[in-house]
Amino acid sequence: MGGCDGFGLTRRELLWQLGLWLPPAALRSGQGRGRRQLELALDSPYDRLPFADLATDERMLAEYALIGLSTGAHPLTLLGSTLPPGRVPSDRLPELEHGARVEVAGLVVARQRPETAKGFVFVLLEDERGMVNAIVKPDVYARCRTALRGEAFLSITGTLAKDDGTVNVLVEEVRGLQLGTGVRTDDSAFRTPHSEFAFLKSLRRVAPDSKDWG
Repeated sequence: MGGCDGFGLTRRELLWQLGLWLPPAALRSGQGRGRRQLELALDSPYDRLPFADLATDERMLAEYALIGLSTGAHPLTLLGSTLPPGRVPSDRLPELEHGARVEVAGLVVARQRPETAKGFVFVLLEDERGMVNAIVKPDVYARCRTALRGEAFLSITGTLAKDDGTVNVLVEEVRGLQLGTGVRTDDSAFRTPHSEFAFLKSLRRVAPDSKDWG
């Protein structure tokens, strides 16, 4: 994304112009392939319609839908001020004490359930600052299986386990990511106070699949 920025048009304007030049679907298939009706040399009032550029959240959704990733910010950067207030970003986990109770959240990158792990499941989450390793005991997996297997964005509560430089979260509770009710204090990319919820709902539909083993 961004390879056509040099044309000097917004993404909406470029998409509109592309639609004007593409032949109808009927002419792109079957016997009509390759044929196109010639246009009259007339100025069209629709050639240069002014369009606002895509909003930050719209651009991110388009990138995830088209290429499966965001070329700019992480989704949680747009949701940061409306996420549960107790959430701990990944880069702050090393600063906390072993055994501290924490809540983390992020995009599920990978799920692993090795046959040799006696039912333990390992989940890798990605937030706006890095990665979080979460370890799920068999009883917790059985209780939270629906969220663990079906949600693209998870909120995890557990205790911090630190061992020789390795930082893990021992999972106690798992649920699909939910937004808090805090008031935004930053210059938000969203147009209405409820747009964060619509953004997260749409993001779940286009989020890339995690890498799952076992």
